[in-house]
Amino acid sequence: MQKAIFLVAAMLAALVTAATQVSALPLVRLAQADAIHRGEGRSALATSDYVKSTLMSDKFEIAAARIAQEKSRNSDVQRFAQMTIQDRGATSDELTGILKQNAFAFTPPAELDDEHAAMVRELGNTPATDFDRHYIQQQIDAHQSALRVQYAYVRGGRDQVLRQYAAETAPKIRTQLELARKLFSAMSRIASRAH
Repeated sequence: MQKAIFLVAAMLAALVTAATQVSALPLVRLAQADAIHRGEGRSALATSDYVKSTLMSDKFEIAAARIAQEKSRNSDVQRFAQMTIQDRGATSDELTGILKQNAFAFTPPAELDDEHAAMVRELGNTPATDFDRHYIQQQIDAHQSALRVQYAYVRGGRDQVLRQYAAETAPKIRTQLELARKLFSAMSRIASRAH
């Protein structure tokens, strides 16, 4: 019996590990596919790709949070959504200010790309009974992707000012990621008690 439980636990751990390494979020694919130069045995994210990924991530998280504010009846989820709107709005404003101040030739995206827009539509169409868990899982995935993008630029980005911004932004994203994980865990415990 213990051997069977251990085997199931090991299989679940392997699935979770695989799922977190292969994210469906476009940001991860962008960060991986658009690493254009090699240095010291590691890929570095191009500055324009870093900026685009960061701003798109913020824009996506804000759009999803606005839907959560409308659809969620869970006060913790609504507080998380409000914090996301404030924090991601602040990081976007800061990055946009850095771009203007340092005369970067980059125009921030006006709208979500097709893949992120589809995820927002999917979230908006999620039934109320499944909404909170779906939103928080989506936010966990988004924050993990955003964190990977920040770390990639800290490690190998070419622009020093943006590397500093990435280094200062990563802990903020990590804090929100941990909060999202705690919310998801609490919702999972409540759901398991209900069954």
